[in-house]
Amino acid sequence: MEHLNLEAITAAAERHAGAAYTLGVYLAKRGRYAEAVGWLQRAAETHIGAQLGLGILYAEAQDYALALHWFRAAGQFNPYAQYNVGVIYMKGLGVPQDKPRAVKWFKRAAAQNHAKAIDVLKRLAS
Repeated sequence: MEHLNLEAITAAAERHAGAAYTLGVYLAKRGRYAEAVGWLQRAAETHIGAQLGLGILYAEAQDYALALHWFRAAGQFNPYAQYNVGVIYMKGLGVPQDKPRAVKWFKRAAAQNHAKAIDVLKRLAS
């Protein structure tokens, strides 16, 4: 993507959620987080990957309330997001610790073969 015309990419991102998501990821990988968040938020209305990306960025910034919001939005279908909701509740990151709620989210992720969620559930059962 380094060789692409950033103006053309930006123009496409203004019209298409997938392009906005791609631009947001591109900017995040280059440490331009404020810009990345803006593009990911633009895409997040319809793009699960953008919702997940926002959850990751906010979790890395330790803003767990916003991370939880975006992971839950993506968690309707995405096992990685479901697992991360479980982690937030299990550890009580920005929310009261809630093991039963965490287990519910780990089970959702495990049902989609998320390896870490399966491991957590096995450890909790032993």
